[in-house]
Amino acid sequence: MFSTLFAFAHLSIAQIKTYDGPPTTPQRYDSSSRYIDVDHIGLLKGQALYFPPRIEKADYEHIYQSYLEKSVYQPGADPRLSRYDAIAGKYFRIHDIVERKEIYDDNRTHSNSHPYYFKLKDKTGGNAIYYHITTNGIKTHSFSPTYPFIIVGLYEKIKKDWLNKVIVLVDSYKKNFTDRITKQPISVLTGERWTCTDVVVAPYTEELTYNNEHLIALILKSDHGTEIMVNHSWLTDENVNSRSPRIYYTEAEASEYEHKLGQKHWLAMLTRTPQIGMSPEMCRLMFGPAKDEALSAVKNKQILVQRYWNYILQFENGKLKAIRKLEKN
Repeated sequence: MFSTLFAFAHLSIAQIKTYDGPPTTPQRYDSSSRYIDVDHIGLLKGQALYFPPRIEKADYEHIYQSYLEKSVYQPGADPRLSRYDAIAGKYFRIHDIVERKEIYDDNRTHSNSHPYYFKLKDKTGGNAIYYHITTNGIKTHSFSPTYPFIIVGLYEKIKKDWLNKVIVLVDSYKKNFTDRITKQPISVLTGERWTCTDVVVAPYTEELTYNNEHLIALILKSDHGTEIMVNHSWLTDENVNSRSPRIYYTEAEASEYEHKLGQKHWLAMLTRTPQIGMSPEMCRLMFGPAKDEALSAVKNKQILVQRYWNYILQFENGKLKAIRKLEKN
């Protein structure tokens, strides 16, 4: 049903068997989102969840034998937590979603929780267990979700979309990457092509810098054979946001822009350096939407002024004529 997942860092690479539990018919689910949307939480019914092994092998919170929360599932050393080896590395199917709204009407209690419980069954179809969704598992304006499982449908969607995809990274995105094999720092060349050779489930590391317990990461390989591991959400959440500057271009886009603009302007776009003769569209790709824009007509000339956080740009008839760099406050 789904592809092999791998665990990295201090975890040994392990092949995960295909889920072969009781058949279910998942409802329509938007697997392009890594968030649990409480307004449409019912769409997760039928989805498979994978609990990746943890480096620290810590026992699990919020897993119970009943949605009444009288006792946890297979208690560990701490009776409030479920034993690590009872959960880690296993697949579960969401058979139902239980709502206990009556105990959440008083907002002075369960202030960090939601009244939803996933009723889970493993591939044997045995006794159900319940996972309680807390605020940390819900997308908000202030933080991303932190739940201990991977939604398999999301992993499959990302792997289908990214495997063998070729991209060019914008220079300002070229973080302090290290070679995945040698662990040595590397320098990413401007305009260099990177091919996604695998999609993996990886634990938190400082290099990937993420607040989830596990994340979906891309293995990117350069034309020179260098491999890096990149947090998938960095390349997705920012890049699909129309209010943000581009942080990568697909191979097709890179070839098109390089051919149409010439190498000088193309490399300038990758370094986010405005050049005389650029178009307003090129500058929007580099910096995102302008903070302010003013359009006027002077002696048969269309004058456009764009203000960005670091530049004021003036265009005449669609071509950049003047550049003013703003000093940082």
